[in-house]
Amino acid sequence: MLALAKYPTVYMKVPGLGEISTRAMPVRTPFPLDDAPPLIEMAIEAFGANRLMWGSDFPPSAGREGYGNALRLPMQQVGFVSQTDRDWVFGKTAETLWKFGE
Repeated sequence: MLALAKYPTVYMKVPGLGEISTRAMPVRTPFPLDDAPPLIEMAIEAFGANRLMWGSDFPPSAGREGYGNALRLPMQQVGFVSQTDRDWVFGKTAETLWKFGE
């Protein structure tokens, strides 16, 4: 997927990280994310934050980590370079791409 970053019109959805990390069952909060690979950091490096957008993976996330954890984990545990990058991944990219509000 990261190799597709060379195409300027390709965007990437950042997935629910519960899909790619070990999870205790039953799901608990806080949901540990100790073994997830640095997917978002790698995607920011390849695409830039302005071509990435977070998606919850709902409804599967509801049965894995839960919707709240699906959002909280990447917001709190991913090593974003800047608040600006966070803003792009968690809203501005989608607003720009789909022209919400116009």
